[in-house]
Amino acid sequence: NVAGFAEGEVYLGSQTVTTDPTGNISFTFSTPADPLGDGSTSAYFTATATNASGQTSEFSSALLLTRAQ
Repeated sequence: NVAGFAEGEVYLGSQTVTTDPTGNISFTFSTPADPLGDGSTSAYFTATATNASGQTSEFSSALLLTRAQ
């Protein structure tokens, strides 16, 4: 995506985390070995955040991740 944002095509799961007072968090999230199910070695990933009231953010910037060989 030219703007650097994407949409969710394949749901990979969720993780509950708590942000620091400035709204930031560092975390690790593992995906299946072949998350797209097509043998791809790389894919773009995005994320959203949902607050305690159930309100969800827009999608994050897309991040290109490559599977370790």
